[in-house]
Amino acid sequence: MNETGGLITVSEEERARVRAALQGYMRAHRIGVPTLCALVIDRDPRQREMPLSTLQRFLRGKHRTGDAYVTQCAQFLEREGFMLAEERDPLADLGGAMAGFWSGAEIDASVYAPLIGSYVPVEGKDGEQADYVLTVSEVPAERYMKAHEQRGGIVPELRYNFEGVLVRAGALILIAMRETLTGLPRSYWLERLSSPPQYRGTYLHGHVTQALFRVEGDNGTCITSERVMIESGRGVGAVD
Repeated sequence: MNETGGLITVSEEERARVRAALQGYMRAHRIGVPTLCALVIDRDPRQREMPLSTLQRFLRGKHRTGDAYVTQCAQFLEREGFMLAEERDPLADLGGAMAGFWSGAEIDASVYAPLIGSYVPVEGKDGEQADYVLTVSEVPAERYMKAHEQRGGIVPELRYNFEGVLVRAGALILIAMRETLTGLPRSYWLERLSSPPQYRGTYLHGHVTQALFRVEGDNGTCITSERVMIESGRGVGAVD
């Protein structure tokens, strides 16, 4: 909650968190809205009023409740020691689950360091390389990495953008992603190839599978799979 020019502004995300926390408080204490409303007023040091109808509408999410009332509810929760629901990062949830399932607790995080970088196809025309980049970045103290891929033309608004995570499954590398607008999945199973000592990057090869929209009346598959080879850099003396 931010204070701007003496006014308290509450974002929609913060409203949702306060609403969820109030609902959790009622479940935990087995009380209804009237009892909750009485508690909010009674335990307010300034004894501010809270109309029951206002609290009911806020909990239903059917009306934009004034910032002052939302702040009063948030302060009540803080005094009660009832934490607001934390915003969750879906990539962190996915990465943690995949690492726990495939990588195991004993994996050394250092095995991920050589995979950091921006990857482009090894084969293909220069234009195809310019239209594709897969970026793998570190997540400190975690057993997974974040992956972001852009595909398409030179106009950013028309590109496909994928987000996801990378984990190790033994010697294999798994990248699971979704397209940020449509939610369609895209995944890689890859292996790391050996490269010349003077080469500063990393070669990966394997398969990529993705789902596509099915056109009405089309009996073809809506899933495609193809072999890929990508690299994260091109050092002096490296060859295609």
